Amino acid sequence: MGNFGWNYAALIFLAMPCFFALETIASTTTEAEALLKWKSSLSVFEGFSFPLDSWSLSNLRNMCNWTGIVCNAGGVAIVSEINLPNAHLCGTLHHLNFTSFPSLTRFNITGNYFNGSIPPAIADLSDLVFLDLSNNEFDGKIPPQIGNLTELQHLDLSVNFISGVIPHQIGNLRRELEYLDLNGNDLSGVIPHQIGNLQKVWFLDIGHNNLLLDASHWSSKVKSFPMLRHFSFASGTLISFPDFILYSRNLTYLDLSLTCLNGSIPESLFTNLKKLECLHLSFNEFSEPLSPNINNLSNLKDLRLSGNQFQGEIPYSIGQLKNLPVLDIGQTQKSSGLGH
Repeated sequence: MGNFGWNYAALIFLAMPCFFALETIASTTTEAEALLKWKSSLSVFEGFSFPLDSWSLSNLRNMCNWTGIVCNAGGVAIVSEINLPNAHLCGTLHHLNFTSFPSLTRFNITGNYFNGSIPPAIADLSDLVFLDLSNNEFDGKIPPQIGNLTELQHLDLSVNFISGVIPHQIGNLRRELEYLDLNGNDLSGVIPHQIGNLQKVWFLDIGHNNLLLDASHWSSKVKSFPMLRHFSFASGTLISFPDFILYSRNLTYLDLSLTCLNGSIPESLFTNLKKLECLHLSFNEFSEPLSPNINNLSNLKDLRLSGNQFQGEIPYSIGQLKNLPVLDIGQTQKSSGLGH
């Protein structure tokens, strides 16, 4: 019995590499078949050559060298990235079996002609860190299941035709998300305060949609974004100036143009946001005098205030902004102190 036990254990030990090899082959075949099925549903924009000729069963051994495909390091042929930016591809995501890619960390198809809706099954990519579907022709709604991608650091759905509301489940991405761009879609409704959970985010662009940000509702939920450097809500609707912006002290870029803001620019903007390099507040309804403390924003390189009705003169202190190559004040006031 003793010898039999040792022999049996030795047999299993010797067979283990074979099991792993078979498992790797099976995984490679599954991923390759999924890619080839997706390829068969795709076409290329007129006038361009098809970029996926290397994707073929006859070239299966070189799958990790297929156009746009990256495999895990260490010699195991498991797909970790699909990168097909600006490849002039046309098609949908509905023929891509996401469950075939359990180790995928990066999916980048920006700058193509993909259309249709974003499948809820994209949430099966549980290891995904980087997702860029921007500059395509996607429509439909953002699937709430996207909130299951809790490893995401980068999410870009900008410049599509996506409609409906922003699902509050995006707030579930709070653990890792650093970059969120939903700019240039047809999104509507009230922005969910759960976005305030994304305390690691440094880039947040939700502009050029049909969205409403209820600052009074957010004030009790969201105090600030401590890492935020870039925020745009251009062409949205603001009921009042959001407090969380005034306490996001690392902001360098702020665009609240065309947001229906009125009254005065809060004084705390000039005292708290001293890292600002770009400030866009054009085409609002500001009517109170422009604060002389604007010179506190000594890092400004781009200041745009046109299309408002500031009362009184433009303060002389604006001339103390020495690093300001872009200044657009347009028709902003009834009288001006500049040039006196």
